Amino acid sequence: MKITKKLGERLEQLLEVMGYEVRHGRGNFRGGVCLLDEQRLVVLNQYYPLESRIQSLIDLVVELPADEAPLSPEQRQFLEQLRQFTPSLPASLAR
Repeated sequence: MKITKKLGERLEQLLEVMGYEVRHGRGNFRGGVCLLDEQRLVVLNQYYPLESRIQSLIDLVVELPADEAPLSPEQRQFLEQLRQFTPSLPASLAR
């Protein structure tokens, strides 16, 4: 999967359909993504390079529990592709 701006847009659309609001923010916060559970908000650090922001989104999309009901067939296929290409963490390291 090639890292492009279009891939980032598809990931953001997928997150929005999953019920998350995606914002691009400035700051010196650590990490690429800040997730606030109660607000279902994803904040990307716009100072990070495109590749880092997209990788952060991929990691997040793969880890989040997804209710696939609101997803279109194309979005379900895209989510499945992401899950196949992203190695999962061993159970001892997960959370």
